[in-house]
Amino acid sequence: AMALAALRLEDDRIVEARLGVGGAEHRPRRIEAAEGILRGEAGRPKALAEAGAAVAAALEPASDIHASAEYRRDLAQVMTRRAIAEALA
Repeated sequence: AMALAALRLEDDRIVEARLGVGGAEHRPRRIEAAEGILRGEAGRPKALAEAGAAVAAALEPASDIHASAEYRRDLAQVMTRRAIAEALA
């Protein structure tokens, strides 16, 4: 799984967020519920964790010979938090 975060900041606060996840489901997609969590935030670790959890909750990955659905969900959550942290940096 991979995640991409694009953030627009004003006065060190996130005013616009775009989060995309690929490799967890059959096609990449935006996770708008997680984007909403980030609006107005200043990058608190709790907000990043909440956005990652929202991504995991929104996904419906399949299991196959390469990885289980639970593994893909967990990986997407971790990769989302990392992508947000990198975008903030």
